[in-house]
Amino acid sequence: MASSNTSPKTSATPRALTLLRAMAVITAVAAAIQAILGLYLRTSPAFHAHTAVAGIALVASVVAAVAAGRWARASGNRGLAGHAVSLPLLAVAQWALGELGVTMIHIVVGLLFLLDAVALVTLVYRKPGRVAR
Repeated sequence: MASSNTSPKTSATPRALTLLRAMAVITAVAAAIQAILGLYLRTSPAFHAHTAVAGIALVASVVAAVAAGRWARASGNRGLAGHAVSLPLLAVAQWALGELGVTMIHIVVGLLFLLDAVALVTLVYRKPGRVAR
């Protein structure tokens, strides 16, 4: 009879942290690409690429928030989860401002989104927390 020393809670946590790290990096890279594409929005291809990358950033930030929630339950690091949840909220606000044509506030929120995404990457690699036993 084979016994397993790992509970489902501890075996799932490294996957949650790995997913969180990957999605945080994808979100940060997408935010940086959006900032670069934002400089060239007078051309139609740049506008469509900016919009497509916004969708990627939004989806990646939502997945990162869900993974951060799973990781927070295992590690007790609630601050990291709260930080990750702020990204999709900023992404939705950013998208709405872009659709409404409020350019200057859209740019400011975009920079906040970029800073938030880079900060999340830093947090998930430097202070992710430990699995509570």
